[in-house]
Amino acid sequence: MSDPTIQTFCCHHRTQLDGAIPLMGEFSTNSYLFVCMVSSFLGIMGAHYQIFVRGKQGSASNSRRLTDSGNSVNSNGHRVILWLAIADFCASLGVFVRSAMWRYFQPMMLKDDEASVVFCAVTSAWTQYFYTCTWLWTLSYAINVRSYLRGEDFSMRRYHAIVWTFGALLTSVGLTVLYYPNAE
Repeated sequence: MSDPTIQTFCCHHRTQLDGAIPLMGEFSTNSYLFVCMVSSFLGIMGAHYQIFVRGKQGSASNSRRLTDSGNSVNSNGHRVILWLAIADFCASLGVFVRSAMWRYFQPMMLKDDEASVVFCAVTSAWTQYFYTCTWLWTLSYAINVRSYLRGEDFSMRRYHAIVWTFGALLTSVGLTVLYYPNAE
C-alpha cells in the first residue's frame, strides 16, 4: 500500500479493460489488507512512542548534556529522529486509512468511478510523499552523524528545506508518470 503502483488494485476504470481486474480476482485481498492494517498500526504505535514517550525522555536528558557553547550535544540528532517519526506516523496513517477504507467501504466499487480514482490518487500521493520524507529524514540523520563527527554544524532549517522539498519533487514526478494519460 505504500507503493502508488499498487493503486491499480484500487483505481481501475470499469469502463476500460484493465489488466488489474483479472488479477484482483486471483489476489487474496482480505489477507493483504489485514497485513497492511496490522503493520501500519504497529508503525503508528512505534511513531507515537518515538514522538511522545521517547521524545520527552530525550529532551529531558538533552537539557543535562550541554557543551561549552550552551547547545546540547545531540540536539540536531534528536530533532531529526523526531521529524523522522512524524513523517513515519503520517505515512503509516495513510496506509491504515487506505486499507481500512478499501476493506470496509470498498471505494473501488463506488458507482461514481471518478470519486474512486480521486480517493486512490490522494491516498497514494499522501503515502508516497511521507514515505519518501521518511527515507530522506533517515538520510539526514546519517548526514547529521557524519557532520557531528567532523565537528561541522548543519542547521535544522536546511534539513527541513531539503527533506520536504525533495520529497514533494520526487513524489510529484512519480505520480505524474503514474497518472499522466497515455504515459507508459
